[in-house]
Amino acid sequence: LQLTSGVVLLGGFALLLLAPADHTSPAATRWRRVVMAVAPWLLALSLAAAAGLLMLQAASVSGRGEAVFEGAEWLRLLERTRYGAVWQVRQAIALLILLLLLAREPLFTRFGERAVTVALLGLAVAMNASAAFSGHGAATEPVWLAGTGHALHLLAAGAWAGALPALAYGVYLAASGHDPLWRPMFALLLRRFSLLATICVALIVASGLLITYLQFGAPTRWPARSDDLLGGLMTVIERSF
Repeated sequence: LQLTSGVVLLGGFALLLLAPADHTSPAATRWRRVVMAVAPWLLALSLAAAAGLLMLQAASVSGRGEAVFEGAEWLRLLERTRYGAVWQVRQAIALLILLLLLAREPLFTRFGERAVTVALLGLAVAMNASAAFSGHGAATEPVWLAGTGHALHLLAAGAWAGALPALAYGVYLAASGHDPLWRPMFALLLRRFSLLATICVALIVASGLLITYLQFGAPTRWPARSDDLLGGLMTVIERSF
């Protein structure tokens, strides 16, 4: 739930920036308003899921099921582990995005809708990318390379698959035919998104191959010698079979 809400949020903001800035189309205005209106609910879902995950992680680390309900265990996890540090960063960013969304109308008037959307997208990128440093990426050596690979994998998935719900709503508005101005605008948005999606899928494949290599056959010490790198590749192929 936390992962899905995060990537859909990222994809929605990315799609808003790809859309032509035309305020004469009622359907375009409605589409932008709905995408923005859904975003706070996605953040609420993300925050609720994060709280549940923290409780479960506290029980997992302590080895006691009752730790789910013990605030002292939550604090210990937050203060003494990398998981806790990343958790705090992610939730702080999520709360900042939520505040910006709740105050979006005054901010739109003062700074412009596009500038605020750029800020929201940047924060969504940071929130999603930070997740890579508390999961498998943080448990694979070298951490900087594995974390970067996982972050790229997640961000590419967000910009592509995460944008599909907002894109589907745009298709619905275009198919209804009530606003002829929206059809050419949406056609342009589709062409732009198609290019972005192609780049994202390429990044997903490339980062996925890197993650596979690091987790199944890469040398444990870096920088590595060329024969160690080749040996790691052979290990990946062998384990794949």
